[in-house]
Amino acid sequence: MDTYGVRIEQYERRERMAIWVAAGIAALLAFVAARALDRAPRLFTQLVLTLVVLAGVAGAYVRVGFEWQATLLKRKTETQPSLKDAPLVSDDQKWPSFPEICWDVCLVVIPVAWIIMLLGIWWHQPDTHSPSPRTELQSIPIGSVGPFADCSAELPTAFENQLDAMVQNYNDHVTSNASATLVILVGAADNHRLAPPCAARFGTNEQLAISRARWVRARLEQKLLRQLVHPNYVVLSSGPKHLEARAEDGGRQQDRAVDAWVAIDHLVGSAARQP
Repeated sequence: MDTYGVRIEQYERRERMAIWVAAGIAALLAFVAARALDRAPRLFTQLVLTLVVLAGVAGAYVRVGFEWQATLLKRKTETQPSLKDAPLVSDDQKWPSFPEICWDVCLVVIPVAWIIMLLGIWWHQPDTHSPSPRTELQSIPIGSVGPFADCSAELPTAFENQLDAMVQNYNDHVTSNASATLVILVGAADNHRLAPPCAARFGTNEQLAISRARWVRARLEQKLLRQLVHPNYVVLSSGPKHLEARAEDGGRQQDRAVDAWVAIDHLVGSAARQP
């Protein structure tokens, strides 16, 4: 028959053993945090975390339950020191059932969680995400339109042939089944200070250059509306290229223009042509 001193030691031993449950839980969480289950199905991580929570709750009841039972017996032996070596009375002989059930749960749940963890670590799941092929864009000039009139963002109808030539150059370089094309439009303005009415309308030479590129974009979108490939557009602006005094007059006219390039992703285009 157990004495009070022996039973207190048994409760304290079980209380200390609950610390190993906490250690097993901490190790499992460390492996999950280290993404050890990333190659396994997501269900593995969910199962491990569920078992960790269950073991944590059960371990807490083990610790608290046996600590409380030990405390009750210690109080009796402190008030009556002679009881320490005395046999347990009938009321104190019963082993705490619920903390013991929680202990049995820990003994089952922790090994099962570790088995799932090991299976997940050794799980081989093929990587279905193949790396994206490197994209290489080749930019090709397809023409220029202009010169625009001073303080104007629109070309007269007499310059329509320039836009048609740009469209033809675009079609010559972009096949009907290409899937990645980009039209880059760079508008320009001269170095002449804007007159007050022009400044009130456009603000700056840069804004005037952007307006010219946007006008060309709108006209190209109309002309390429029936094409199988509808390109994306990038609208940019540039400063004047002719700043020398002897070419200032002619240079100003040449600077009032919009240059166009088409950028083609040949890698994507070739993939689109495969049957």
